[in-house]
Amino acid sequence: MFTHPLVQEYFAAENLLRTLPQEEEARVKSHFLNRVKWTEAIKMMLNLCEDDKCLLHLVNSALSIDSRMAAELAGAIQQGIQETYLQLIRNEDLPPKPKIALIGVTGSVYALPLFDEALSDKIRIPEKQRFVRLPGPACARQPPF
Repeated sequence: MFTHPLVQEYFAAENLLRTLPQEEEARVKSHFLNRVKWTEAIKMMLNLCEDDKCLLHLVNSALSIDSRMAAELAGAIQQGIQETYLQLIRNEDLPPKPKIALIGVTGSVYALPLFDEALSDKIRIPEKQRFVRLPGPACARQPPF
């Protein structure tokens, strides 16, 4: 019997929603946050979760392991409360260029003001570093500068 991976991830997310809050932090980090195969299920779980304390704990735990994954998780949270979690990414002690990349990874509409802030005078970025090539067909042409 064929089961689409998205259906499997949904049921995994439902199970994680019930079991993850009771797990020890070290086990959550080593068995779930540190393994790529759980990323989609955890992102789906975050969208189903309504407990702010659990969400905050999970994103903070992810930040201590992998800031890129934490940015993905922050972008997967329900849009009504996503802005709070994007502030965690904003407050990371990183140079401007990696911070801008992390903000972009979230894919959130709430990230736009953070881009503006990073590119404004509040965070100085040398002119040569302001333009970053993004992968994909849209960047096949050379920029006009």
